[in-house]
Amino acid sequence: MDLNRLLKCRSVAIIGASRNIEKPGYQILNNFIRDFKGRVYPVNPNADRIAGMKAYPSVKSIPYEVDMAIISVREHTLPQVIEESVSKGVKLIVIITDIRDPDIREEVLHIISKGRIRILGPSSIGLYIPSQGLNTLFIPQDRQGYPGDGGVGIATQSGAVGSLILDELSMLGIGVSKFIGLGREWDITLEEVLKFFKEDEKTLLATAYIEKVTNGRRLFKIINEFTLSKPLIIYKGGREEASAKAVETHTGTMIDYRVFHGAAKQYGAILIKDIRWITDAIQALYFQPIPKGSNIGLVTGAGGIGITLLDEVHRYGLSINKYVDVGGTAGDDEYISWIEKMYRDVGIDAIALIPYYPSPAISEGFNVSLYRLVRDMFEQGYLKPIYVIPISSGYIGTISRELIGYKIPVLTSTSAFVEIIGELFNYWTYLKNKKVDSGYQEVYESIG
Repeated sequence: MDLNRLLKCRSVAIIGASRNIEKPGYQILNNFIRDFKGRVYPVNPNADRIAGMKAYPSVKSIPYEVDMAIISVREHTLPQVIEESVSKGVKLIVIITDIRDPDIREEVLHIISKGRIRILGPSSIGLYIPSQGLNTLFIPQDRQGYPGDGGVGIATQSGAVGSLILDELSMLGIGVSKFIGLGREWDITLEEVLKFFKEDEKTLLATAYIEKVTNGRRLFKIINEFTLSKPLIIYKGGREEASAKAVETHTGTMIDYRVFHGAAKQYGAILIKDIRWITDAIQALYFQPIPKGSNIGLVTGAGGIGITLLDEVHRYGLSINKYVDVGGTAGDDEYISWIEKMYRDVGIDAIALIPYYPSPAISEGFNVSLYRLVRDMFEQGYLKPIYVIPISSGYIGTISRELIGYKIPVLTSTSAFVEIIGELFNYWTYLKNKKVDSGYQEVYESIG
């Protein structure tokens, strides 16, 4: 049964719905009451009503069709609950509960093998599909940011990492098409989700947090197919020996990182080495065109940080083609003038900007002026990416982040810049070598 049909559900049973604010079933039910566009049925054998809604003692007792069941109950009750869901004809079960008892595991696997049912999990944080108001995460909105509808698909084998990506994207104003927390992948797999994202028109690019690889050949095949049409950002957990052992405990099967890295790179994946840079890479792709060369133009008002960047670019075979230190006392006009020259210079493929915002010569309107320049350059056909690199998280970081609202990426550090620009240039080179249109499908949102 294809995921597209499964995820367009019209009715959901929350098995383990609760009136206790500390229980996952409380928050999950609240999510659906608030946002879901279909019918919601709380299931709890110890309650007649929950949140003002009629509660049912079991999923079998619901007198209506149920498309999806979200299960958050104690482990020992899972076999009975899943048996009832299969009998009811539920199409998709999301198992939030972790299953560690091997006997219960075997019993559950036997039950689901008898019915035409799909399983997400167990130990899954579940689904977040804002266009449908479908949210199975048990984290309340005052502790977690939830992005609106957009073009980023997220597949994650860690619920915690996935929720952090959602939180950051929410602050960046970047929307999500589908978020799928895979858990232990007893049925629905990473490969199946990536194939779904590839075919999903709403998903413009995807990111995957990967720990375990159960079938390397199958995974690399879908990565190869995916990257020819859309960018795929990957962070692979378990690169070192200690973390690899932790991965085996957390999610099961491992593959040597060097083997994974080599194969994923061969097939065009954008590989990120620092988990904090995942959303940097998403910004770079979502807001700006991909760099189509390795020559960088750098404008900095902080000479020391510019030197740091010079020290790092050679790791990726990149080069600073033009380096301009305007000095700490430079104002708006000097920055804007040099950036415009970088856009018009055919020898420059990407622009890095390190503005020294503390200088009183930089006006409060500088960010707006920069936005207008970038917009005008795009309209004139100068489709080069520009990235801002702040040098602190205090005042400079706060002012820099305003640019995100103008769809100008603000990257975490000089190291993040080098990593991401290097990876994006490698991706463009991969597409070029594969004779895919070098513009592929520019996924960034218009800056206009």
